[in-house]
Formats: sequence, structure tokens, C-alpha cells
Amino acid sequence: MSKQISIGEVKDLGGGKFSVRLNLGTANPDTALSQTQTVSADGYDAAVQIAKESFSRWLKKAAEYAVKTMPSRTRN
Repeated sequence: MSKQISIGEVKDLGGGKFSVRLNLGTANPDTALSQTQTVSADGYDAAVQIAKESFSRWLKKAAEYAVKTMPSRTRN
């Protein structure tokens, strides 16, 4: 799933903190699933990696919840 996540924007907030905006889905920001995170890291690349891993975990949990709460007749 993390291969489908694209970086929208990364801002250096100073003091080792970064604001990272990630997108999943189309290139159109109106239809993409997005998340902005503030992370502490030792640089740009580390901040992106931390945010991607966190976003991937969140997406996995959201998908598991959706399947678990879906009526059994609609699961395939």
C-alpha cells in the first residue's frame, strides 16, 4: 500500500519537526484521501518515511474496520 502513497508537501517547522502531507489515490486533490502529520525526525527523508509508515498503518486499520463492520452479504 505504501507504494501508492504520494508526498503532497513537506514543511520544515524547525527544531527537528516536519509537517508532511500524504495522498492516496488520484492526482486530483479533491478525490484523493489525504492526511497531514507533524513528525519529529532527523531530516526530510526520515520525516517522510515516518509519516508514510504511520499513514500505512492507519489505512490498514481503517480497511480492516470497514471489512469487519460491512454486512456479510456484501463481503467478497
